[in-house]
Amino acid sequence: MDRRSVQLYDLSGHPEYAACVGEIVAVWSKIELRLSLLFSLLLRAPPWTAWAAWFSLFNSKARQDMMRALVAELQAELPEKAEPISIINRVAKAPTARHGYAHKPWLLVGEKVYQLDLPAMPLEASRKHHISLNMLQRDRDALRKLEADLNEFVQRFGNTYPMLLDWHLTRQSAPWPGRFTARPER
Repeated sequence: MDRRSVQLYDLSGHPEYAACVGEIVAVWSKIELRLSLLFSLLLRAPPWTAWAAWFSLFNSKARQDMMRALVAELQAELPEKAEPISIINRVAKAPTARHGYAHKPWLLVGEKVYQLDLPAMPLEASRKHHISLNMLQRDRDALRKLEADLNEFVQRFGNTYPMLLDWHLTRQSAPWPGRFTARPER
């Protein structure tokens, strides 16, 4: 076989790549869950209701825009207000790599691993870019850090401004810092 031949590839000959891609996809699912929990907190809705609303927004940009709108409704002097925007901005940059790793076809060119950017005929004429294991690991580690930071913020914010699933708890909780108030007392 020609060492420079281009072939579609399933990463079976590079298990270290396959493992890293699997980790990236798994970490991204944790990021999506943490974002839906933050969305739930900002929306002041039970997690199961917010989950349905979150996934009814069909793409990441729509979800980020909705999160920004909800954060904008928080009180201006709230110390935590800038933090979710910073996290949302980090999330906005993150899915590009994750999406490509999860959805773009992999190619083997000689002994090097590439991803297909734009198909052409013959396959050798396709636009592609080399993916090094080091690059893949850096992106995985960046996603892990983002997920950890997001998790920490959601826990801290949720503990400061708990979601009130039981309305009699309103007197014991910190007041909601948003413009939307909790259900009126009876």
